[in-house]
Amino acid sequence: MKANVRKHSLVENTMSDTPTAGTELASRIATILVHLMKIEAATGDEPRAGLEDAIRTQRAEIASILQNAPSLRPTVGTLISTELGLARTRARGDLSHASYTMDQVLGDWFPG
Repeated sequence: MKANVRKHSLVENTMSDTPTAGTELASRIATILVHLMKIEAATGDEPRAGLEDAIRTQRAEIASILQNAPSLRPTVGTLISTELGLARTRARGDLSHASYTMDQVLGDWFPG
């Protein structure tokens, strides 16, 4: 019985040390927003390819999160709105106008 209690306690501690799916989703959305803004602000093609690759990776991870936790899908729009202000600060530059739809964040769209 003691072994079972220790195992249960270990699982609880491990779970509390890892981000929840919602937290991970918010973090990945924030990363995409920052990278989209950096692409908008970039003047050359060099950083663009790396930023686009990073965005594609984040989008794939978000798709996996939403597949495993479909109840989070309705929160995506709110998360984008919430994370947008922080992303504007992190991206630097004059990006106060930057705004993105859910399709732009989750789809295969990139700034012109």
